[in-house]
Parts: sequence; structure tokens; C-alpha cells
Amino acid sequence: MRRIRSVIACAAAVALTSPVVPASAAEPVSLDVVVTDAKARPVKSVGPDDLELTVAGEPQRVDAVRLESGGGRIIGIFLDEFHVRAGDATLRARAVLNHFVDTGLRERDMVALVKPLDPLHAITFTQDRALIRSVIAAFDGHAGDYTPRTEFERNFMSRDPTIAESTRAQVVSAALQSLARRLGEQQPGRKALIYVGEGFKPALPRAIVFAANRNEVSFYPLDPSPEPADDESLLRSIAEQTGGAASINEADLAPAITQALADLDQYFVISFTPATSGDGRYHPVQIRLKRPGTVTRSRSGYWAPDTALAAALAKAASTPPTVAFRPSRSSPYIRQWVGMSRGPDGLTSVMVTWEPGAEPPRNQRIASVVVKATANDGKVLFERRVGAGDVDRATFNTPPGYIAIEMALQSSSGTPLDTDYRGISVPNLRVSRPTLATPQVLRTRTARSFTETSQNAEAIPVVSRTFSRTERLLIRVPAYGPNNTAPVVTARLLNRRGIPMRQLELVDAPLPPGVLQFDLPLASLAPDEYRVELTADNPTGNKDEAKELLPFRVTN
Repeated sequence: MRRIRSVIACAAAVALTSPVVPASAAEPVSLDVVVTDAKARPVKSVGPDDLELTVAGEPQRVDAVRLESGGGRIIGIFLDEFHVRAGDATLRARAVLNHFVDTGLRERDMVALVKPLDPLHAITFTQDRALIRSVIAAFDGHAGDYTPRTEFERNFMSRDPTIAESTRAQVVSAALQSLARRLGEQQPGRKALIYVGEGFKPALPRAIVFAANRNEVSFYPLDPSPEPADDESLLRSIAEQTGGAASINEADLAPAITQALADLDQYFVISFTPATSGDGRYHPVQIRLKRPGTVTRSRSGYWAPDTALAAALAKAASTPPTVAFRPSRSSPYIRQWVGMSRGPDGLTSVMVTWEPGAEPPRNQRIASVVVKATANDGKVLFERRVGAGDVDRATFNTPPGYIAIEMALQSSSGTPLDTDYRGISVPNLRVSRPTLATPQVLRTRTARSFTETSQNAEAIPVVSRTFSRTERLLIRVPAYGPNNTAPVVTARLLNRRGIPMRQLELVDAPLPPGVLQFDLPLASLAPDEYRVELTADNPTGNKDEAKELLPFRVTN
């Protein structure tokens, strides 16, 4: 659930990023506009007097119109495996995307392909056609099927259809917003986000619209199923509000991608000077070409930023990744867990631990794991071989930022068995508000083991989130406040519906500063899904809190 919250937090960052905005009332606003005739052919010539522009319902003079054509195209493709059914819909999606690679992709085009559970900070653009085809080939739609396919889903997503569908929608919504932000970072001008999915129900669809419009991204939903669905009108609405176009239930999917590419090949950029600026608000816009028989597609509005906030964000903006694009991969032979806590001198301490997964083929055994952590600039932060009999844990300190963790699995003869690779975002835990770092779960089975583990600051957390009623857990959580203050941390047990069952008792122990632990006996719980709600509050001053949900399952 922490990872889900981290994904959703990315959407908040999107709402604060705007590459095309006026810095003051004296500077113009620019908006991209696609103009076509009745046969969907691009109109070649448009002047300021040809356009009718209104801002918040008030007429506005167009100062200038500029034609953009023939440049390199920036394309994001979101492969929503959560909302495409297996079978014909998935096959149709793969076919049209491969057709795009074969016939529509040009030498200067840059493409990013993203799936719902890909690490969002590692979104990278590539021109490698073979790599693009390999990602398309791995596209595996499973809408309506809640069987876990990854360790993340197994540990952090419910199998209850209602809860799982809500979580999937949150993940997809946040991922689309982050992809829009990354598209906006590439270059000025219009970008296309092709969403491959049959529709979903985000809690705040306007957040996707706002993120796209802030970053000059147009939304092109591509529904690979010819059968109607409930959520398709929402896809059309997002497309219309971002100047894109929707392809819903069409027999031929290729024209939709052709349209997206044609819109990038030629569009107009209009400029105007707004009556007000710097208020940080969203201003609705309508643009119409005065000529009959023409169609104008544009964004539904623009953001006027707070100038001081925009300057602060620009200064704090992180550098885009410089490491080569590499898709994440979860090895089936291990189950990995990554946790964070405060390290020395402003660094963040990262712990990586793992447990056995599926058995490797041909009676092979994992004899060692080579753990390698690489910074965003390619610098190796940590590299160590962990052999049989060693502690299955790697710990290192790193500055906050984006890192990649690679785990190479080897047999007793040194033969490579598999590789687990993923990117993670390392937070800055010198914070200005109450903050919970990564909760740890420690498993014990006897009273003696519980006592010993509770007093051992070096105890290794477990990866699994499925436990027996005969076990007793320790929930250990790092919690930090501003200026090295300690927030007030509480924990309570919730049932699968989120209804509180009881408070968890704090267990005293000689742990690092800021780390607390709670007792969670399982003997009285019926087999079912549960959550632990962790809350960190300011002890004094303004009311401020951080919350974390830790899901787990109890069996007989």
C-alpha cells in the first residue's frame, strides 16, 4: 500500500508542474490547436483574425498564430493491462501497436511505453524499435482477473473485486498523470499520450486533464474492444478536453494512431495576452475557426501559475534520468522487499531483503545473489555478492533521488539463473511535517522469539504478507517530524472493510531514533484480509498527520 500511495503522490507533483505558462501579465499564453476540414485533412493556413477565442466566457484577442510542422515527435503509450481483457482485445492492441512501429514510427520520434505497475520515475524515452516491440509483445491484458501476477499485487493489492478495481483505477490515474509530466519535460510543443484500454473510473478525472494540459499533452484513448463498456464516455471527455481524439469500439484501430501522429505533424500555436495572470488558477478556454466546414481541437484551458511557487519548483526540479532505458523485471524465483529509513548526514538508509519464490527449472538452486544499486547518474552506490548461509539482506546509504536495484541470481556453479531489476525513488527523510518511512513486518512464533526479536534492532523483516494464526507479528515503523522532533505514532487494526477493530500496543525496545514497534498477535483473528493503519501526528502546534495502510492476510 505504501507503494500505491507513492504512486498516487506522483499525481500531486504533476499538479504543480507547468512548462507553458505566463510568468507575468506582460507575457503571452500559448496554446496548441489542431485545425482540420470536413474530411479530417489539416488546414494549411490560419491567421489571428480567423480565430474566435474566449477565456472564461470573455472574448479575447489572438495576438499571433504560428504553424508547427515536421519536427521530432514525442509519444507516450500507456498499456493499461488492468483494463484490457485477455484474448481478442489484447491481440488487437498488440497488432495495431506493432503496425505503428513498422509503418508509423520515424527516425526522430521518441517513444515511452508504460504499464500500470512500472516504476513511474524511471519513465524513459527510446528510439529502439526492437525494445519497443518487446514491450508490446509482453502486453498482457487481464481486466476482471484479480489473480496476482506480480509480487507487488500479491502483497499490496486486494483480491476483492471492488477494492481491487478501485486500487487499479488509482494506480492508472496517477500513472497517466506522471507520464504526462514526463512527456512535458521532453521538449516544448504538442505531445501525444496514447492510452490503450477499455476504460476505467478514476476518482478525479479532471486531475488527468489538468496534468495533460499543463504539459502540452493530448490524450488519445484507443479502446481495443469492439464491445461497448460503461466507462467509455469518460475517455471521450478527457480526449476532448486535452485536444486529442478518442477511438472507441472501432473495427479498425489503425486510423486512431494515424490521427495522433498527424496531429503532431502539423498544428498551430496561438498566443494571446490574458487579462489576469499569476493567480495560480485554471482558466477555461474555447477556440473556434470562423470558416465553415472546419473542426478545431484544442485544450479546455490553461493554468496561470503562482510566479514565486513556479520559481521555487523550477529550482528544486530533479534532473531527468541519464541512465539508459531498461524495463523493470520481477524474477519469479525471489520475492523482494525494499525499505527506507534515516541514514547519517542527511542520507537515506536503504534495506533490500528477499525470500525464495518459485523453484528454478531443472532442479537448480540459487546459491548467491549479486545486489547492485546504481544512482540516476550511473554511479554504483552498492555492489555485493550474498552467498548461501549469509544474511539475505543488503543495506546502504544514499542521497535522496532515483536509483535502480539489480539482483543477479546465480547457481552454485556461477551460472546466471535470472535477474530482478527495478527503479525506486529514495525520499528525503529530513522532513517539514510528520512522515512515515517504510513499515517493517517481523514474524515470530513463540513467546521467546517475540521477546528476542523485539529487542533486536537488526532483525530482518519478512517480505510475505500472508501469515498463520499461530504467529505473532511486530510492526516496526520509522516515523520522523520536523526539526528532529518525534511525532506521536499510533497503530490500529482494521478489518477488510476498513472498520477499526482494536488499537495495537507499543513495544519498548532499544531501536534507532524515530523507530517504534507495535505488537500484533494473530491468534484471535479469523482467516481473512486485514490492514494496520499507522498514523503520525504533530505532538504540538498545527494539526498535521501522515497515514499509512499495511495490508496482510491471515490463514488457518
